[in-house]
Amino acid sequence: GLKSLLSAQPPEANLAPGEAAFTIPRELFDNQLGKFSKELSFINLMMEHMSEAATGEIKPVELEYLASSLPVVAIGAELGLLTLLAKVINSFLDAWKKVEEIREIRERLKAVGAAGAASKEMDERIITTVEEVVEESTKLALSTYNGDGSRRNELANGLKVDLRRLFGQIEMGLTVEIRTNEPANADESNATELSALADLAKSLVFPAAAKMPMLLTSSEILEGEV
Repeated sequence: GLKSLLSAQPPEANLAPGEAAFTIPRELFDNQLGKFSKELSFINLMMEHMSEAATGEIKPVELEYLASSLPVVAIGAELGLLTLLAKVINSFLDAWKKVEEIREIRERLKAVGAAGAASKEMDERIITTVEEVVEESTKLALSTYNGDGSRRNELANGLKVDLRRLFGQIEMGLTVEIRTNEPANADESNATELSALADLAKSLVFPAAAKMPMLLTSSEILEGEV
């Protein structure tokens, strides 16, 4: 079922267990409701694709919390799916450290008047770095998929689109917080998985929004197919 809570305040530190909270910068949707709905559709579609890839079936995305002042969308999901999401984001954030180093080199080249072919090569390296993470993350998502080959190919293509959009939005300020607070009567069999996910979630440190984003254009952010 769909559970929702509307509030003018962002979520408190202690949300229910098993949630991913997406904080969406208003710049991504120009404060327009129609464009915001596209952001919600994107999150829903991406999580459905990941769910099908990881479990073999599409599981409805449950809305746990929606904060309106600072747009935060918190969704409930199984631990396996949250772990996959955290691993995918962590891979991108690790790669982004390399991207930032390439950016610095590019700016130094511009400062000394070498902004031509050398600068273009730096831009290409950034795109290549991100594409490699997209490919690796798609393979990870589908590593246990047992469905037929044609659907696997469709899922792979869909996930690549999802991940490029996700990574591009992270560059522009989107953040995702994984919540793993477990109630006292939790199943002990989940303890190890919960602990590993909690450690992974703590390691997710997002970059500041890029002043000159490279991965997505405004039209791709606002008008991209979802």
